[in-house]
Amino acid sequence: LKPSPHLFTQLRKVIKLSKVQEVIFGLALLNSFNPDLQVFAAQFIKQKLPDLLRSYIDADVSGNQEGGFQDIAIEVLHLLLSHLLFGQKGAFGVGQEQIEAFLKTLRRDFPQERCPVVLAPLLYPEKRDILMDRILPDSGGIAKTMMESSLADFMQEVGYGFCTSVEECRSIITQFGVGEVTA
Repeated sequence: LKPSPHLFTQLRKVIKLSKVQEVIFGLALLNSFNPDLQVFAAQFIKQKLPDLLRSYIDADVSGNQEGGFQDIAIEVLHLLLSHLLFGQKGAFGVGQEQIEAFLKTLRRDFPQERCPVVLAPLLYPEKRDILMDRILPDSGGIAKTMMESSLADFMQEVGYGFCTSVEECRSIITQFGVGEVTA
């Protein structure tokens, strides 16, 4: 296959890609080693992404399922959102108003209490996970327990060489990652 302006249209017809799949395919090819393919992929996305977002937003308003986001994996939606939110502004022909409308529609479809973990930081960046704070109020204690457990396992692995001398013991503990050892 040679990169051309019609490559994506031809692939879409041959492979029978949905609107969402063709945009994701274009996003994936932005990482191609072939610079021509990157350019054509960017042009294709600039042409198709605004229509895709518009159809999703309009589908929510009219109740029509033309947008096609109901059948895609959450990870794919995460990829699309990441490109929209953290990619170059305006690179895909989508304005800030359209991105905000898309986010509003997604937040309606994925309320915070039912939002997948992968999407939560993108859809609700201002919210903290309160439940985790309640479950793990003292995460430092857990880290300390894990360190002590790991140090005990490490000492067992080293065996008697660990206690041949105080200097050897300090040296091994320091190599393990403990900053300062006092006797």
